[in-house]
Amino acid sequence: MARIDDLLIAAIKAAGPKPADDAPQGIKNPWVGKLSNTLAMAIAQELRHRGMKEARPATPGELGLSGAERRLAGGIGAKKVDVTWATEESGLILACSVKTIMFRDGKTGQYQKNLTNRRGDLLVEAVTLHRRFPYAVIAGFLFLDHLAAEDGTARRNSTFANAFPRLRLFTRRPDPAGREEQFTQNQKKDPFGHVRLGGIGNWLADEIEEKTGYETRVTHLGHLQRGGTPTVFDRVLATRLGAYAVHMIKEGEFDSMVCMCANEVRSISYVDALIGVKHVDLSLFELAKLFF
Repeated sequence: MARIDDLLIAAIKAAGPKPADDAPQGIKNPWVGKLSNTLAMAIAQELRHRGMKEARPATPGELGLSGAERRLAGGIGAKKVDVTWATEESGLILACSVKTIMFRDGKTGQYQKNLTNRRGDLLVEAVTLHRRFPYAVIAGFLFLDHLAAEDGTARRNSTFANAFPRLRLFTRRPDPAGREEQFTQNQKKDPFGHVRLGGIGNWLADEIEEKTGYETRVTHLGHLQRGGTPTVFDRVLATRLGAYAVHMIKEGEFDSMVCMCANEVRSISYVDALIGVKHVDLSLFELAKLFF
């Protein structure tokens, strides 16, 4: 085996026995955190062995006083990064995010839900870091429980089999070495010289049609999603949001967005707005059934 294989195996063993899937979150979360930390230490150790002497994290005293993971100020907020290589001359050169999927979802008995969440986490981290460090290389290490290769059904592939296609969805690379990193509508550029992005709907329709055998069409919403006469509530809400946006500009708060929570207009950071899955209040859906 390669040297890194030995380091990763040792890191997994160092985390201790894995808790049961039905163990309380108070037991599972600390174990997952410890596993991620030991894996990050192993990856950083391999990077230093390969010549990246400043790679973190490291044991106390090996790199400065603590050797702890770095907290970097990204484009939309500060973010702790599991593994980094940065120098005083060049700044951040390499960032590695360590994600684990070790427990089944309590309802489905599968790992798919966790795969979707980890993918979202990786996207947020990539956006955050690349806005501040556009030339840095951002890598993700995804570690799955071995049973994730066996949770497939007659209608769905296993989580392990779905991992690469799910991540490839945002790059459309035919293989990890591919270079087609963005969906482009055409070769036209915007006023700032950037290639126009788009076409995800067409690609998704082709994928659905190929996998289901049903004809799939794409609808460009355009004015459909902006139609309808605004109500009094709409007009007041727009005024409140606009007024608060001006207030944020006046206060120099540029890393956040305006939102309304519990009828209170306030600001929320982009990172908090993007992280995790947002669920719809089903009671509002049931209420709507009375009228539609």
